[in-house]
Amino acid sequence: MFHIQHTRIAALHLRARAALAAAQQSSHKQRARYLTAARGLIATLRRQPDAWAGALALLAGSGLAALEGDGEATKETLVAAVRALQQNNLWLLAHAARIAGRTYLADGPADPTFDDAKTWMAEKGIINPTAISRVLAPGLE
Repeated sequence: MFHIQHTRIAALHLRARAALAAAQQSSHKQRARYLTAARGLIATLRRQPDAWAGALALLAGSGLAALEGDGEATKETLVAAVRALQQNNLWLLAHAARIAGRTYLADGPADPTFDDAKTWMAEKGIINPTAISRVLAPGLE
């Protein structure tokens, strides 16, 4: 049963990320359709019983808020997402959120959390932290 739930959550998050990325690259009419799909997938993620699903929903929700132009909701959701991702030991996603969402989180260009995230990724052998962050946290850049 655990494997099925894990796969369901991962697939929902992947689909939400794909919808957000597609919305980011689409015309107005298509964009609205992709944002609606992402909204539904995020709502489904929130209803999952595992805490880490809620963290993924927050991350995707921050990208959704950004694409909808709501900077205040983006920052609020992103801060909650980073906290929840850390609490669930989803470090790659937490660091990706910091990098992709740096304009919402940073007080200035020398934000230490941004540098810490890039350093952590480099230590893990990630060559291009910005690119992987765009994939894992679409809508935020």
